[in-house]
Amino acid sequence: MAVFKETIFVEIERLFTVKMNNLKVALKVANLNVFYGENPIIRNIYIDCYENKITAILGCVNSGKSTLLKTFNRLIESEISSVRYEGQIEFFGQNIFNHRTNLNRLRRQIGMIYPTPNTFSMSIYENIASQVKLTGYYSKNELNTIVEIALHRVGLWNEVKYKLHQPAIDLSLVQQQLLCIARALALQPKILIMDEPCMELGIVRGMRIEEVIQSLRQSLTIIIATKNPQFALRISDYIGLMSVNNHVGELVDFYQTSQFVQNCLTPCPQTVILGNQQAKPTSVG
Repeated sequence: MAVFKETIFVEIERLFTVKMNNLKVALKVANLNVFYGENPIIRNIYIDCYENKITAILGCVNSGKSTLLKTFNRLIESEISSVRYEGQIEFFGQNIFNHRTNLNRLRRQIGMIYPTPNTFSMSIYENIASQVKLTGYYSKNELNTIVEIALHRVGLWNEVKYKLHQPAIDLSLVQQQLLCIARALALQPKILIMDEPCMELGIVRGMRIEEVIQSLRQSLTIIIATKNPQFALRISDYIGLMSVNNHVGELVDFYQTSQFVQNCLTPCPQTVILGNQQAKPTSVG
């Protein structure tokens, strides 16, 4: 029986390796270190995020998850003027730290969803159309079509189609988050990064966001930061574990989600999943 079990696990590992070799890397991170001024915030990050797969970055509060996500499209530069990087991030083979990188284009191609919906102080329609218009000229009919398709993709069209020109702030919290996702999708991103997208919604309302994420998984690469292991297990194909060492966030392991269940949860000390909560890191996300 022991020999049989060993043979089975060897075969599973072989098939997993073959499958991994056939996947296309959408975002490749190698030896990444991020500093705020002279203070290291995250260090020695290695991770491959695969095309049309969902990767969850799982870790405790202040383990550096948000900083890592905002580094993927360099959005962190708009928040922390003193940020600097070491290492490399490749977006479909292109180095995002190249001095010729067009940051506006990069941030359209790698869209960002925040924990709290960041709807604009304008109508539902203009929340989407205004961002599309920044990318070039579109006729009214073209804009109407883009807005409708984006709202259909997040399951919001039937709820708002007769009030498109009403303020977006009048929507419920979950509808506002869906609108933010629709706005990002209207720009045709290749990657969507989501920082605790259900955190403000609660379990029941958060399920709507999960359903949308599941519906997008075949057409979009998605990277999600979360401190919730159950959410990560439900939603992801791969899980990266972040922890804190001397106030600095580190990616301590990376698994296919099925392997994470086998290797970490049977059994799994809480500190393996949630990081070293005894540490008192700086507020890095």
